[in-house]
Amino acid sequence: KVYTEEDLIMTIQEKEHLLSPLFKDWHKYNTDKSLHQLTEYIDKMVTK
Repeated sequence: KVYTEEDLIMTIQEKEHLLSPLFKDWHKYNTDKSLHQLTEYIDKMVTK
C-alpha cells in the first residue's frame, strides 16, 4: 500500500522491471483525432 503520490512514484520505479504494457498495440488505434472522436461518441450517447 502507498499513502502518498511520492510513495506511489517510488514504488512504480522500484518495480518498473516487473510491469508490462497493458496495450502493446495501442499506437495502432490511437490517432490525433482519437480524443475528439471519443468526446463526440460520448456526447451522442449522453444526448440521446
